[in-house]
Order: sequence, then structure tokens, then C-alpha cells
Amino acid sequence: MELNSEFSEKFNRILIYIVILTLFFVFIFQGIIYYQPLTYQLSLIDKLEGELINYEAVYPAGDVLLNLEHITFRVVDPYLASLPEAKIYLNNKQVGDFTNLQYTLIVESGDRIILDASDYIADFFIEITPSEDLKIKEEVIRISRGEQAIIIVEPAD
Repeated sequence: MELNSEFSEKFNRILIYIVILTLFFVFIFQGIIYYQPLTYQLSLIDKLEGELINYEAVYPAGDVLLNLEHITFRVVDPYLASLPEAKIYLNNKQVGDFTNLQYTLIVESGDRIILDASDYIADFFIEITPSEDLKIKEEVIRISRGEQAIIIVEPAD
């Protein structure tokens, strides 16, 4: 029994020392954090505040293309709500569909656009509105039952 009591006494002393040291370090660290000049010395961002930026490290922004050539397709039929199976292809790659009955496409002159409505059995009209830098042959096209329409984009004169 004596061995157990000796061990528990030593263990209790060690625990008390650990608690006292922990409280001491918490108190010291709180004081260090509260002391303002030391906080600034520890913070890298606060050290760099107010320094001039090295202009060699600042790169200019790239060119921004604000005048993109585009074509807008709009289905002109008040009875249609959506045409999700009518696909739009740009240079033989599918880029969209007529789920919202209107689609705007960024194009360049010489691009080949295919409007594929071969899954539908109804005829419908599509209004085509190009940007001012582009020209197309027809502004309204009719896509008949099961057909495709091919549009070649040309530059405006």
C-alpha cells in the first residue's frame, strides 16, 4: 500500500506542476500577444505594409477583346417552348442547343455553322442576327422537317 500512496503523491505533484506551468505559459503568451510592438514584429504582412512595390514584378494586363464577333440565333415560333434536340455545331463541333430558344455564338469569319434539327418533325424559323462586323446570306431561315441548315460566316464589306 505504501508503494501506491508514494506513487500517487508523486503523480499528484507532477500534475500540479504541469497545471501551474501551463497557466504560467498561457499568461506569458497572452501578455506577448497583447503587447502591440511585438505583435507587429511577428506579423509579416504588417512588416510589409507601406513598402513600395517593385515595379519589375508588376506585369501589365493582357489585351482584352471587347469587340468579339458573334451571331445570335433565335427561334421565331410562339408555340415552341424549347428545342433541346436541335443542336448547333461550329466547325463540326457541338457548341450548344436551342433549349432556351436563343443562342449567341462567338465566331470568326470563315466559320461553318450547322443547325441540326433532324430529330424534329415540325418546320420552324430561326432568326439570325450577326454582329456588325459579320455578314450572312439570310437573316431568317426555315428549317424543314428533319433537315439541317448550313451557315457560312463572312466578313462585312
